[in-house]
Amino acid sequence: MLIRLRWESANYVLGELKDPHRTLKVAAPLAIGGVTILYVLANVAYFAAISKEDLANSEVIVAGLFFRNVFGDGAAARALPVFVALSNLGNVLAVSFAHARVNQEFGKEGLLPFSRFWASVKPFNAPAPALFLHWIVTVIILVAPPAGSAYNFIINLYTYPGAWINAFVTAGLVYLQYKKSENWSSPWHTFLPVSLLYLAANIFLAVVPFIPPEGAKDPGGYPYFVFPIVGVGVLLAGAFYWLLWTRVWPKIGGYKIVTERYVNEVDGSETVRYRKVRIGDGKHLS
Repeated sequence: MLIRLRWESANYVLGELKDPHRTLKVAAPLAIGGVTILYVLANVAYFAAISKEDLANSEVIVAGLFFRNVFGDGAAARALPVFVALSNLGNVLAVSFAHARVNQEFGKEGLLPFSRFWASVKPFNAPAPALFLHWIVTVIILVAPPAGSAYNFIINLYTYPGAWINAFVTAGLVYLQYKKSENWSSPWHTFLPVSLLYLAANIFLAVVPFIPPEGAKDPGGYPYFVFPIVGVGVLLAGAFYWLLWTRVWPKIGGYKIVTERYVNEVDGSETVRYRKVRIGDGKHLS
């Protein structure tokens, strides 16, 4: 899951690159291959230093056992929390860097209230307002829910809807591969078997949480079906908001939502902007 999230974070910021297509073709195999090798070597080291019985009966993390067995209970073992903290810091920095730009793109497309503010790069020529929005949400998640089952619920709710979104996006890619009549082209290409495998994996992740666990207590102290139902409910709420924003409110306000596409002549990247146009004179309202 962590590898998938960091892989998505890298794709979120491809617009920052001069030649994203070429860069990703080189960087992606190197990054995924390097991380895979390191993970395999880490697991080999764990099994070499920790017995099967210790792994099954220990109440601490595997890295803690590894440090204790290899370095003893001295300073080296006590240094483990420092490495865990550095790893978490890298994760926080990567997510903040990527999600700030996601929020900025939402602002550029006019999907957020006060879109111009969130899309701004003032005063540092960087997405500071969008990063501030990410900071607000992060602080609320850290401070608002109490420790324990409520916090675990929030974490599950954060990761679960992504399976549905990835499934729909991948299904759309498969559709575009077969629907040649669509006026759509892209320098990016995914092999159909890879798309179908990724689609099947995300459908599995989306459906499995609805299956009752056998011989196990409800995870986190709440019924197993709560977070998938709430996750789907959040997605449906987003669809309902989209219906209001694109259909209901325009009819009441006497305008329509039009899509404008801008293509960067340098790198061929495309930006979509949703604008309100008054019916009759065609003047832009936003």
